[in-house]
Amino acid sequence: MTEKNKTEISNGLKIVLEVMELVRRDGKSRLDAIQIVASDRSITRATVLDKCCRRLELTAERFDKILNSPKMHDLRKLLNKKFPDNADVINETIDGLTAK
Repeated sequence: MTEKNKTEISNGLKIVLEVMELVRRDGKSRLDAIQIVASDRSITRATVLDKCCRRLELTAERFDKILNSPKMHDLRKLLNKKFPDNADVINETIDGLTAK
């Protein structure tokens, strides 16, 4: 995600994208990624989990499943539906994480 794009999107979406990148790009577990994002942002793990799960109407188990699916189609659809004004950033991030 570019710095320009990071400033133009909602805080909640930024948090989700950061967790996605840590899990998919860096190989962290969801729990470790949540801890890292919370620490980096000086917020609670519950706040990060809230953005990744409750706000997206997902259980943690479902978030894990769609995050770890090969092309993340369901996560892409969900994020594009929830954040239609940020579809370019969402698609660019997911494309970068799933390209092989």
